[in-house]
Amino acid sequence: MKQKITSIGTLIVGLLLAVGPQFIFKPCPTTEKFMKCFWSCKALIVVGAVVAIIALLQLMAKEGETKKMLSIVALALLVSAILIPTVIIGGCQKPDMA
Repeated sequence: MKQKITSIGTLIVGLLLAVGPQFIFKPCPTTEKFMKCFWSCKALIVVGAVVAIIALLQLMAKEGETKKMLSIVALALLVSAILIPTVIIGGCQKPDMA
């Protein structure tokens, strides 16, 4: 039961990462040049989609070892989701933007 709650929580976070940059946390409006925040959002959409797929695989997995390994992969992806806008690509450099 505890593993199902963790898997559902991972699914929710993955869906928020995949859908959030498109509808909730939109990047700066694009002009002729794409900003860092645009590319960070695109990367987060991909990471979120993969995390959501991993969560679905966790829900379908039968063996405990498989669920643990999928949890480790999801954790690594969630850490990369934190690092993408902070260290790897970066966020918006304009202080007046959202």
